Amino acid sequence: MLQDRYGNIWLSSAWSKGEGIVVFDGKSLNNFTPDSINSFRSIIEKNNGDLLFLSPTHGIYEYNGKSFSNLNEKIGINGEMLVCFLEDENENLWIAHNLSLIHISEPTRPY
Repeated sequence: MLQDRYGNIWLSSAWSKGEGIVVFDGKSLNNFTPDSINSFRSIIEKNNGDLLFLSPTHGIYEYNGKSFSNLNEKIGINGEMLVCFLEDENENLWIAHNLSLIHISEPTRPY
């Protein structure tokens, strides 16, 4: 769960038959299932306000306020067996895979 800079509350369902991504804007709920995916585990808000969502089986998706795009190819991951991710104070992205830890440093981030 995440509250973005605009006050919207974002929820993600990790259940394989879940609701995908749900946002509450203070008035109504809206549901998103990019590429028909309904399982997401983690949410991050980037400094520019874009949101990143981690799917344990389909990788990382970016939401720019208008549309979702899959970042797997840009980041260089296969998108399978992902556990969680976070962004540290230096804007480095850390992705936990079931067999490894992936680190993408801020200067080399392709997105």
